[in-house]
Amino acid sequence: RAEEYSLALAERLGAEIVFFHSMRDALHPVLQTAFSVPTPPPEMLSLFEEIRETSLKQLKKKTALAARQGVSARSVLDEKTTSSSEAVLSEADRSAASLVIMGTHGRSTISGAFFGRTARDVILGAGIPVVTVQSKKS
Repeated sequence: RAEEYSLALAERLGAEIVFFHSMRDALHPVLQTAFSVPTPPPEMLSLFEEIRETSLKQLKKKTALAARQGVSARSVLDEKTTSSSEAVLSEADRSAASLVIMGTHGRSTISGAFFGRTARDVILGAGIPVVTVQSKKS
């Protein structure tokens, strides 16, 4: 839903979209820990590569959809940053973004009743407006 909202807004404003995905988000916390060791086992590297390829395909689809709608878009896959919120904030700075739109599940901790942890950290750390869109329709 956040992507739909972003596309509609970018189309109206003539803005560029940066579709951003952090590999950190694609990994279960146990796997995040396993990948933090200096030399993960080959099976882990194979799994990581599979997740990476899937993420790249999804980003490519989103960029192509934007192009079909006449919206300028590019995609970024962050594979290095250990914190998703840190990765989003860094990309917003690098891209000189004027707005961050992100989906949220809102299902962790007390503040998670309204925002997910990553969304909360981005909202608190961003120097630009952040719009959150509930990922699933209620």
